[in-house]
Amino acid sequence: MQNNYLILRVMNNNVLLTKDLANDTEAVLIGKGIGFGKKQDQTTLISGDSIEKSFYTYDKKLKNDYLDLLNSYSDVLMGVCAEIISMAEARLGQLSERIFIVLTDHISFAIERIKNGMEIDNPFVHEIEMLYPDEFAIGQQAKDMLFQATGISIPIGEIGFIALHLQAAKEHKDVKVAVKHTQLIKDIVELIETHLDYHIKVGSLTHTRLLTHIKGCIERVEMERYINNPLAATIKEEIKASYVIALSIKALMEKVLKKAIPEDEMVYLAIHIDRIRRIKDYE
Repeated sequence: MQNNYLILRVMNNNVLLTKDLANDTEAVLIGKGIGFGKKQDQTTLISGDSIEKSFYTYDKKLKNDYLDLLNSYSDVLMGVCAEIISMAEARLGQLSERIFIVLTDHISFAIERIKNGMEIDNPFVHEIEMLYPDEFAIGQQAKDMLFQATGISIPIGEIGFIALHLQAAKEHKDVKVAVKHTQLIKDIVELIETHLDYHIKVGSLTHTRLLTHIKGCIERVEMERYINNPLAATIKEEIKASYVIALSIKALMEKVLKKAIPEDEMVYLAIHIDRIRRIKDYE
């Protein structure tokens, strides 16, 4: 099936800004070679088979943000960001409709900062890489795509921020939620390290297991999907010192998440803490 489009801007050979003449709506179209030979103000038929991804702007607020975006950033940058998002959706599934605006805005600001020698540190980069490996891998590919398009090489911290934006869009949540959860996970790990006077090696199996468990715990609490541990009372007595540490983490989590943390969750966390304690003693 073919639709009739008015070409508003040719962003690159793979990305077009168009007006879908069937419904009088602006759309960014992405497809391999879709922009080759096209010219601004040209009316043309484009086959649906050649379109890999399209961004339409039906929502009024979204449309206003989208139009602001068009007037603020270069076609080259918007084109490569559209390709990054298309690649991400092919791997992660459908993302929030706001991702095109949010990610393009973030990347553009990041590139301007880099040009001006003002890089912002990402304190969660190791946690992001461990917790969201698919999103981080896409961020690494985005780095190559951005370099080819702009000549600017983004640092690893920005790869992490891109991954966070993709994770938030996958969950259809504000990126602030992803940042809050990642900060909480980092703070919990540091709290455990302080109590045990032991550094957990980043990237080790112990570190990965702990991050994964804490992430799962936060998600269960947020969704109110509680787990049951029939041996909770016995375990608490057997690993009392580790359970005391878990209780201090419970207080932190409740303060940040604004929700009660079930005792059974803390018992399972205490088991992880006790395992780390034994690793420390063995070393």
